[in-house]
Amino acid sequence: MERATVWIDSVKRGPIVIERRGLGTLIPEDIVWIPAQFDSQVARIDARGGDEVKPNSTLMVLTNPDMEVAANDLEWQIKQADADLQDTRVKLESQKFDQQSVVEGTESDMKQAELNKDRDQQLLKLNLKADMDAQISKANWEKLVAKYKIEKQKLDIMKDSIDAQMDSKKVAVEKLKAQWTLKKKQVDELTIRAGIAGRVQEMTLQVGQKVKPGDVLAKVAQPWKLMARLNIAETQAKDIVLGKKPK
Repeated sequence: MERATVWIDSVKRGPIVIERRGLGTLIPEDIVWIPAQFDSQVARIDARGGDEVKPNSTLMVLTNPDMEVAANDLEWQIKQADADLQDTRVKLESQKFDQQSVVEGTESDMKQAELNKDRDQQLLKLNLKADMDAQISKANWEKLVAKYKIEKQKLDIMKDSIDAQMDSKKVAVEKLKAQWTLKKKQVDELTIRAGIAGRVQEMTLQVGQKVKPGDVLAKVAQPWKLMARLNIAETQAKDIVLGKKPK
């Protein structure tokens, strides 16, 4: 006679009766299958089948030397990039201060030349200064005005250039930090944790065993949350109604 399988969720009472009478089997309602994420090797096993575990309990520790070396290498790259960022900042700030000094010196000379120009113009009106001297004073002032404008433009361009260079260096550092964070997370994931409170159902791996992505490392279930899988005649399956109580 053909038989049908019926699942009954959240069995609260009578699990022993169900199993002893051969009506079916009881299985955990929630089972966490823990797969390997990366090619790795079992370095340590901290739990065995039947052990009670908490969500943060360590089941095993895997190792992947390539990932660990890559994480360390990225950490050193970040330190080097940070040092380069600071060195670049000091150099560019020094260049900016030098240009700022040039601008301030030129501005001072320009103001002094303006005073000389105004003085010579007044003396010229009083016939106390030759016209040639007044023209020379004016030309010197105009020359310094033009120089000041150029040096000021250089300073403004330099400030924009400094901002652009510093932003580029900062982006490079942040990119390395993001890569390191991801790689460090992957290395951390080599420490396999239970994920839920329950009991280890299966742990067949051995220290030194190699695993690849997708391989099941362990199963953790909650034995206090069970559901029954009952085997009944197929002819009776049509009589099953959701919520109906057994006679």
